[in-house]
Amino acid sequence: MKIVHVGYSHRPDDIRIFQKECASLSRYGHQVIYVTSNMNAKSVNVSNDSVKVITVKLQRTNKKLPFLLYCREIKRVLSSLDADVYHFHEVVLLSVLLYMRKQGKHVIYDMHEDSPRDMQPSLCRRRGKVLGTLLARIIEIYENYCIRKADYVITATPYIEKRCKRLTSTVCCIANYPIINKISNESCREVAGNIVKASQICYCGSLTEDRNISMYVRMMSYINGKLLLAGLLDDSYKRELENIESWDKVEYMGYLDRAGVNRLYRESDVGLCILKNLPNTYYSLPIKLFEYMEAGLPIVCSDFPIWRDIVEGNRCGIAVPYNDIGAAVKAVQKILKHPEIATQMGKNGRNAIATKYNWQTEEKKLFKVYEILKRN
Repeated sequence: MKIVHVGYSHRPDDIRIFQKECASLSRYGHQVIYVTSNMNAKSVNVSNDSVKVITVKLQRTNKKLPFLLYCREIKRVLSSLDADVYHFHEVVLLSVLLYMRKQGKHVIYDMHEDSPRDMQPSLCRRRGKVLGTLLARIIEIYENYCIRKADYVITATPYIEKRCKRLTSTVCCIANYPIINKISNESCREVAGNIVKASQICYCGSLTEDRNISMYVRMMSYINGKLLLAGLLDDSYKRELENIESWDKVEYMGYLDRAGVNRLYRESDVGLCILKNLPNTYYSLPIKLFEYMEAGLPIVCSDFPIWRDIVEGNRCGIAVPYNDIGAAVKAVQKILKHPEIATQMGKNGRNAIATKYNWQTEEKKLFKVYEILKRN
């Protein structure tokens, strides 16, 4: 089959889209093309000769016009490719999904997150609580309509799958688990023990207040070590963080490529994922948790039920209330002061990834979805 994956804000080397889904489908024998915008295409090296990547240029005129022009241009590009299946990855592209569906093409909607609940906090901040909530509800109604129109819906978490099952029977949860061996199988302590002198705690990902970054910085006032932050940090938010007294114990590393992320994990002692309790976060499955586990990195995370079941159920870390800095500090200190516990947590995490939480098990579900569409 000829398959086109379609994004907008996702990078050409996006882990879920390009490195997992596109690569797996190509290896399975399909012709795969990935179309996205050039919004985040700078300094990106895409290394998979079997997957063609097309970046559609955004016109930098004003805030709204570039996206409208992108939708018009991407309809032209997608139509010219004449594929069997178009696999969409963003709620903002649902109008294009409907357009391709009307052209008689098979369409898949891949829900990485529960978009209405994910967007609601930002909409409320910008538009006020009443209007923001109303706009989020309108987005949900429109998304629900498109879910019913799609040939198949793929979700990244069981929670989103449950929501979609009320709307359609053609839905499948394909979790964003890591690819085995993408990260070294050696534990962080075994590799970095002779290199790193001071204890190092890390967080890699979106560096926003929703991710509780300021609490991570404040925690360092009570921890003997260094906090390593990797990701993109807004200038204004960075200035806020720099005003926190313990900022001198933080090393801001900026955006890291895959090799840099792997090195960060190997050289760290604890991985943080203490996100705030937001509508979309509570039921999410952050890839970060599973990357920490594969790297043999003990975890301190929010005590949301799904996260707690994974982390404490597999004995690879400690779950704490997201707003309890004392509990978070205590958990980190326990891991740092007891290397034998940390080592066992690392081994437990790697074992769980090898046996349960890996992309090699999830890709089989993806193949099955495409087999169903091929028969139809």
